[in-house]
Amino acid sequence: MAQPNLTIALSQINPLMGDVVGNVLKIREEYYEADGRGVDLAVFPELCLTGSPLEGLADDGDLPGVVEEGLQVLRAATKGRRAALVVGAPQRDADRFFSAALVFEDGEVSGCFRKRGLPGDGAVETVLDSTRNPMKARVTRIFEFFDKQARDAADEAEASIADADPIRNHGDMVVVVIGRDIWRPDTAARFKAAGAELLVSINACPFRPRILQTRIRDITALRVSETGLPLVYVNAVGGQDTTVFDGGSFVLDSQGRCLVQMPQWEECATDCELARPFAAGNELFPAPEEEIYRSLVLALGDYVRKSGFSDVVIGMSGGMDSAMVAALAGDALGPRHVHCVRLPSEFTSDLSNSAAADMCEKWGFSMATVSIGGLIATATDALVPATPNGLRKLTRENMQARARGFLLMTLSNEHNWLLLATGNKSEIAMGYATLYGDMCGGYTPLKDIFKTTVYSLARWRNGNRPDGLKGPEGVVIPTEIIDRPPSAELAPGQLDTDSLPPYPILDAILSELLEHDTPVSLVPSKGFEPELVDTVFRMLKSAEYKRRQGAPGPIITDKGFRRVPVVNRFDPSQRERLREMADGK
Repeated sequence: MAQPNLTIALSQINPLMGDVVGNVLKIREEYYEADGRGVDLAVFPELCLTGSPLEGLADDGDLPGVVEEGLQVLRAATKGRRAALVVGAPQRDADRFFSAALVFEDGEVSGCFRKRGLPGDGAVETVLDSTRNPMKARVTRIFEFFDKQARDAADEAEASIADADPIRNHGDMVVVVIGRDIWRPDTAARFKAAGAELLVSINACPFRPRILQTRIRDITALRVSETGLPLVYVNAVGGQDTTVFDGGSFVLDSQGRCLVQMPQWEECATDCELARPFAAGNELFPAPEEEIYRSLVLALGDYVRKSGFSDVVIGMSGGMDSAMVAALAGDALGPRHVHCVRLPSEFTSDLSNSAAADMCEKWGFSMATVSIGGLIATATDALVPATPNGLRKLTRENMQARARGFLLMTLSNEHNWLLLATGNKSEIAMGYATLYGDMCGGYTPLKDIFKTTVYSLARWRNGNRPDGLKGPEGVVIPTEIIDRPPSAELAPGQLDTDSLPPYPILDAILSELLEHDTPVSLVPSKGFEPELVDTVFRMLKSAEYKRRQGAPGPIITDKGFRRVPVVNRFDPSQRERLREMADGK
């Protein structure tokens, strides 16, 4: 680096969606603190001014004006101060929305980088260089990518800039890359050709299992290897509806060594002095269960708090899913903010009642017991005029789930507690849940978690309690809950396997269909019975109408659930019929 003392502050913050005032106050406070420490550059995540993802807010006509006022506050905050400020905010260009990085220094706008996005989408990319004061930057050129011709012209312009002495003689050239633009080799290579000496990548990158390894080893390390440039990666942290950002910001030196690795799942800030000689760093990656569990804790806690709630209520059945949701809530909010309700029927086993009580005692959750027997009897009697032949078995089972949902929603209304639904991805995929019953709730923490993963998380939590979790240590999910066969207990001796394949088999088939997009016809080649695969596929397809009405939950896989038409006659077997038709049959 041209300057021997370039110090950068990385601030991974948890913005509140749409709260531009609150987010500006948080950014300004952290910026002042960083400036007080004598840093040269303070970097904040992508879209931190508004929160991300904006979804329909991007079309709100008032948003650009509010954002502009917020940016003016931050610009003014840098007046007379040493540190330059990089902040992510939405911008509009005519009718186009894009993610931008604004650079402020000494009360002035030093530059605006715009997310490139897909070629041809009208996104704008800039090259930013600095003067001998390493943070005194100016925009040298804006490249618009509307078509191939414009992109070719931009490449030629960049080549000429790379040969221009003023760029090379102006000290450190800092370039900001936004989001997944850093995944594109051509982006970093062009900036390198234009004279860049440092890459700063600001992100609102959602959590996915093993994503930290992907970011460091498979993406950014490649950009460093290709360009020989050090790289600063700052990621957002926090939950937003169905998205969870895990933080995990880091700095790689020009050799690809990890100089700084910030924690995941928590707001924090740290400084890095790039000019100082560092020893080779060792990246620290959490176990798969830890990264999933802690991401769910972060997503749940943020959804509750950002929605204006402090407490949650859970129907505690004594089964695995309700126990896991209660554990996540206890670790996210603290045990005194979790209220559990047992809702036994005539089919509820003593084991379920005792396991639920044991779980609540271990955590210190409040627990109430409300029997649903009287409510079921009253409802059954009231329905006699309309059902003279009595109720079908399935109807009677669903009544129990709906009675529980009714009582839990009543408690939610009465105490202003957010009701958490306890369904997991396996059950939601199969429609093994009752509308307006056990699907009731404002949030579904396990919505993207297969049943087999729920068990893995429970075993992991019983042996681990990382810093930042608010629950107790030790075996906090009773082993009798983990070891017992899964059952909805809506009928005598009922087990989940009466209606579903064993979960290890079911989850493996669902993984092929949902997460790997394996054609149904090829799934049996993975070792599954064709008839079973066909049954799972048809149940998955027919449950779409239920999924449309379910509460949101954190999505931690690339696929989640595809949104398909509810009224939908598509069937892969049509291929065979079409072949017959082509043969004249």
